[in-house]
Amino acid sequence: MNKILLGIIVFSISIFAQSVDERLTESIENLFSVSKQRDFNKVCDLIAYTGSDVTRNLSTKLNAKINDELQQAERIAKKIKAYVDISDSYEITSTDKIAEEGKELLHATIEFKSGKQILEVVFKFVEINEVLLLVEID
Repeated sequence: MNKILLGIIVFSISIFAQSVDERLTESIENLFSVSKQRDFNKVCDLIAYTGSDVTRNLSTKLNAKINDELQQAERIAKKIKAYVDISDSYEITSTDKIAEEGKELLHATIEFKSGKQILEVVFKFVEINEVLLLVEID
């Protein structure tokens, strides 16, 4: 009985780990897609709020109805679009969970490849309501 319970726990943990990787890949693909389309309202849905409102900081997504937040999404989307446009391909090369600002952030290192040139960029995500939202790009 205990072996069965242990097996279920291990299996559940492995499924959770896979789902984080799958959600990360899906979040990145969605972010790249809507950025290329210049759909800034949808970009807002994929970026975490970071600002002076402590009740919203790293707890909600950007609000497209607030002009400053829509402009922030536009700046980030243009930056992402530039990375994608100059690259032939990209690859997630590593992920790390790091505690920052009292939250656990997922750092995803992405290599953008163009010919023999490689540009390594870190995208930071926070999980809010089981969705990975972009926090910043380093």
